[in-house]
Amino acid sequence: MAKGDLYAMTPELLTQLDQMYRQLQALLQPGGEADTTTAKRRASVFRPKAVILNESLSGSLLDPGKADATVCKWNATTEKYEQTAKTLDVFGHSGIPSAVDTPGFAFFIDGHFCFFADCEAIDDRDAPPGA
Repeated sequence: MAKGDLYAMTPELLTQLDQMYRQLQALLQPGGEADTTTAKRRASVFRPKAVILNESLSGSLLDPGKADATVCKWNATTEKYEQTAKTLDVFGHSGIPSAVDTPGFAFFIDGHFCFFADCEAIDDRDAPPGA
């Protein structure tokens, strides 16, 4: 398998992620059973995140690798992602190595953030804030 061949999620996984997100959103609606500041904070922590790897990452489903990643935030004014000072640990399960500075998305599945690469590594990445 060539690098870049396995960057799409299966329709089944996307459906499962969508269902989980909708269930969580329903709980957080006004009057829902989890309508508290604490529940909303937890939901924010586990929401999928755009990230850029600070370390290379490889691994397989049963033997994942772990790497530090910078969390990015969408800027609606510029319509671009911007790096934040926040980082998190992501795990690689795809079997395809990802280089330092590879952007992607981190989905919270089974108690950890799984990394899904979006494209090749960024050649001219600016240093993240606080780095």
